[in-house]
Amino acid sequence: ALFEFFRKAIRLRRENEVLRRGVFRWMQTGNDRLLGFRRTQDRAEILALFNASDEKATFRLDRGMRDLWNNRRIPRGRISLRERGWLLLVREA
Repeated sequence: ALFEFFRKAIRLRRENEVLRRGVFRWMQTGNDRLLGFRRTQDRAEILALFNASDEKATFRLDRGMRDLWNNRRIPRGRISLRERGWLLLVREA
């Protein structure tokens, strides 16, 4: 399972140049236990969110995005991250 996790992470990094070369910026999330950053390159954008809490955390997306890890659409609005959960989102075209 751990091997497959890293295999997938490496593949996603290889397939998404913005993860390798995009401009890195920390984000204000409004929650000290919710870490977030954006990477941008030209029109590409990745948003990474990490919940460092033992409780569910919420965050407001200003536009719909695609969950890069699970390949599912996340609509704009309030989203929830489970305790110790994370999301890797890419801007939809």
